[in-house]
Amino acid sequence: MKIKNFLLGTIIAAVGGLSISAAINWQSHQAVEQARNGEESCQTTKGNSAAVWKEVYKTPDQLIAGVDTIVLAEAVSVTPSRVAFSENSEDELPFELVAFRVSNSVKGTKDDETIYVERAGGTDSEGRSVEIDFDGGDFEIGKSYLLFLKQQEEGPYFYQVNDQGRYNVVGEELKAVGGDETDSVKDFFKNKNVREAIRAVKENKENKEK
Repeated sequence: MKIKNFLLGTIIAAVGGLSISAAINWQSHQAVEQARNGEESCQTTKGNSAAVWKEVYKTPDQLIAGVDTIVLAEAVSVTPSRVAFSENSEDELPFELVAFRVSNSVKGTKDDETIYVERAGGTDSEGRSVEIDFDGGDFEIGKSYLLFLKQQEEGPYFYQVNDQGRYNVVGEELKAVGGDETDSVKDFFKNKNVREAIRAVKENKENKEK
């Protein structure tokens, strides 16, 4: 079953000591029960979501300086991670771990290194499929992405800072994810040639370090 409605404001930004990039809105227990009782079609419902991002950047400079790692990387595998529960323990939100092979390290890692990004989504303990789209949706194995990541406060995993922090590589160009609202950071990167974007980030980083 795919959950249809993600209701406003329930999950905290740090679960189990590990920082998560957004405060995620998820399905209420009542809506799940409605789906179980046939009031929602389990075959046709699709997960929708909204997020209150922990950090939002006003300029590309702020984004580049504010993250721990910037990489051009290929998604190589997805595995289940932990599960977050609501305060009354009736609702749950699964997380998944996406492994990436770094092809071009711009900041914070090394080429050919494997890094792991934790994101909301996957299958909960009752077998329900939870689709999260506010961060760009599922990563596709074999596809490349330009990612702006922060490391979790505890542990080796990273998280996508917000929807400004992911650009899908389509051909030789970058495509932004998330909403269509005007965003100076997304506008800077989207539709840029991948090599041009990486060069611009490296030049910005080098200028800041002088």
